Formats: sequence, structure tokens, C-alpha cells
Amino acid sequence: MAGQPILVDREQELEALDAAWEAGQPVLAVVYGRRRVGKTFLVTGWAALRGLDTIYLVANFSDPQPALRDLEEQLGEQLGFPPRLSSLRDLVKTLAALFCSSRRVIVFDEFQRLAAAGLPQLLQEAWDRRLSGCPTPSMLVLSGSAVGMIERAALHGGSPLYGRARLTLRLRPLGFREAYPMLRGAPSSVEAFRLYALFGGTPYYLSLLSPGEGVEGNLWRLLFAPGAPLQEEPRRVLEAEVREPDRYMAILEALARGGRRLGDIAAATGLPPTSLPRYIQVLESMDLVCRQRILETSRHLYRVCDNFFQAWFRLIAPRLHLLERGLNRQAYTSALREAETLAAQAWEAEALRDLLHRLQARGEEPLEAGAYIHKGIEIDGVIVTADGTLYGLEAKWSRLTPRELERLHARLEAKLRQTPMARRARRIETIVYAREVEGEKPPNTYTLRDLAEAGEATRVHPIPGRAYGI
Repeated sequence: MAGQPILVDREQELEALDAAWEAGQPVLAVVYGRRRVGKTFLVTGWAALRGLDTIYLVANFSDPQPALRDLEEQLGEQLGFPPRLSSLRDLVKTLAALFCSSRRVIVFDEFQRLAAAGLPQLLQEAWDRRLSGCPTPSMLVLSGSAVGMIERAALHGGSPLYGRARLTLRLRPLGFREAYPMLRGAPSSVEAFRLYALFGGTPYYLSLLSPGEGVEGNLWRLLFAPGAPLQEEPRRVLEAEVREPDRYMAILEALARGGRRLGDIAAATGLPPTSLPRYIQVLESMDLVCRQRILETSRHLYRVCDNFFQAWFRLIAPRLHLLERGLNRQAYTSALREAETLAAQAWEAEALRDLLHRLQARGEEPLEAGAYIHKGIEIDGVIVTADGTLYGLEAKWSRLTPRELERLHARLEAKLRQTPMARRARRIETIVYAREVEGEKPPNTYTLRDLAEAGEATRVHPIPGRAYGI
């Protein structure tokens, strides 16, 4: 996407940054999340929107000496003179002087790369002794993409910076309605959702799209063309985040191909079932895998919840042998036929997300959400709210008539009434999400047009000047 950079949605995060800044006290903030999710762009974009003096640094190396030389150059470019940094302590002293000399925002990206060298401990010492009492209420933002390392360095009890962050923001990918402004140039709302089903809500991936080219043009240009920028993206992300990327790749592939339980994953990967929970936990922390509770049981189902990773393992991974032989067009043609299946899967997940959003917006508090699978009864989405309402959800990626929708509602209600939850419910509601409806919609029915209309209301902030990240 060309033109002026835009910050889409992130309203709660912007409000939190504003509140922390306007408190008039020195602020230590931690902003973290998976790579490409827009952490740096959020903070530097917010600072640009508010016209704040900003210094942006990134730790490009884990070895202190090359890191310090690199940080000298970064500071020199922004300050007009390169400070001499002989040690990490010198770095922290320089940051403290900048923090206390003038009211500004200092963003230190990927700071966790220097955690093993002792940077968090030095920052803790500086914060306790000087920065927290500076007369100029500046903001120091520590940002990073290695979720586990960030938590260990700054957020968990016993970590050096634990309890010192006045603001902690974890960024996650955007939902369809939030991402919609970045998809608005698509030929139709249906094509916009098909793009979302393939590339998901990660802002960096969305920024690469040319929505007017639709699925065919973007799938070829970004994934299948020789040298396509996202052709090796999942491996790059995992290699930057985890120690055993091959094992994580195998688990994601097993899930993408339909494995939903730990036994399915173990059978597909050859990994011992007892070893899987720790890998799954890491993938959950990266927002790549989601667990869905099977209500009325202690069991869970698992799925790849990032649309782009799901699409990559379904469309690219099985065709790597063709790409390696230079048969890119053949691989693309066969993958294109499978893309619609991914849209149907993404529609089910987005329907549940949208319904939860709607319930919360009207003050209904969801207590439980998950699937129901028992004795031949399967319901994709079930929500129990605090007022005792039992909601059943069914999503269909198809064009339905009012009569077909009435039958779907009736069948769904019959299933719900056979569950133990129905006996405890104050009332029962059935909700159907259809891609399109011929004619007038029955009550409690939502379509893609409803989600697109909600997306039209998503706020877009054009960023003046320079923001880092995207």
C-alpha cells in the first residue's frame, strides 16, 4: 500500500499511551507482541500524532560490542553527534541523561536481545536511582517481539524490571472489522474477506497488499512469484523466536492439515505427546495457535489461529517441491483452487470473534465460550453469559435464503436444547452468520456486509512525519 502511512484502530492502546503521558510523571512502558504486529509503528506513530520529541533505538545484535557500535551510530544520526559507548552502563547513562534533560519519548526496540548481557539489571538500577525521579516526565518504552523473553526480563515476578512499568501493552493481530480500512480497495467485501482469510490481521502483511488486485494478484505477488516477499516468512519468524524451529514448523503443519487434538499432532509429527504442551504454549504466546475449550469437559481443541500461517501451511508447504524446481505458476494454480476453503474456515473463527464483540458492546458479559461436542451433537460456537443466556452459533460461508436460514436456526436450537447447559439457561438464543442472504434477513442473523459496515467505522490515523516499523 503506497502513500501516507496510516495507523488503523488501536484505539485502546492510543488512549492508554495518552493517559500515561498526560499523568505528568516519568513513565516506563513495555510494549510487546509477535514480530510484524506493529509495536514500533504504534508507539512512534502515536508520538508523531502528538508531536512529541522522539528518539528511536533498536538493538540489532545480542553481542554487546557490535550492539554498542551500532547504537552509537543510531544516536549520532538523531542527536547530531555520536556519543562514546564503551559499555552497556555507558549506554544506560546516556539514555538517563536524554530522559531527564528534556521531555521526550525514548523507544528502545528489541531490548531483550541484550538481556543476557545484563541490560535489564542496569535499567532497573537506573530507574530506581534516577529516572523515576526525573523532573522532566519523559517516557521510556521498551519494546520487543520475543514474547517469552520480554515477560522474563520485564513482567514476571522476580524479573529485574518487575513492577516498574506504569504501562504494559501487548499487541495482537487485528480482526477483520479492525483491518477493514487496509482492505477497502478490494473489488468487493467478499474479496476483502478472502484476502483477510489468506493474509490475516498482521499489519505488516496487510501493508504489502494491493487490495484492488484481489486474491489472485496478491497471492501470486506475495507468496508464489519468484522472490515473493512472504514465501519464507513463517520459517523466518520462528527462527528469530524459538530454538527448535523445525519442531514448531512440524506442529503448525499438523494443525493446519486438520489435527485438533494433542494425539493428532503427536501422530503427525512423531513427537512424544508429553513434549507437546510446552511447544503449544510457546505457539499460543506468539498468537499462532489458539485452544478452544470443549464445554462441559476438561478437554480442548487446537487450531492455527493466524490466518496467514494457516494459509502458508496449507498452500505453500505442500508445494515447496514445485517452487524449488521453479514451477511457481503450477504451484500457484493448484493453490488458488484451495483458497476458498480457507475463507470458510476463517469465517467460522471471525463469526465467534464478532459475536463476542457484539455481546460485550451491549453489556453482556461472556462467562464461557467454546465448542460443544458430545454424543453426536456438535456445535461450533457456544457462549454462556453472566445473565444466564445460552448462545449457539453457526457460520456458513455461502449465500443462503431466508428459508434456509430459518431451518438452520431451528436445527441449532434443537441441538442446544439437548445440552446440559440448556437446563441451566435462563434463555436460549441462536445466531447464524452467513456470507450473504438472499432477501430479508431473519432476526439474529449476520452477514459479511454487517462486518464490513462495522469495519467502515474503524478509525484511521494518518501519520505525519516519520514513524518506524511499517
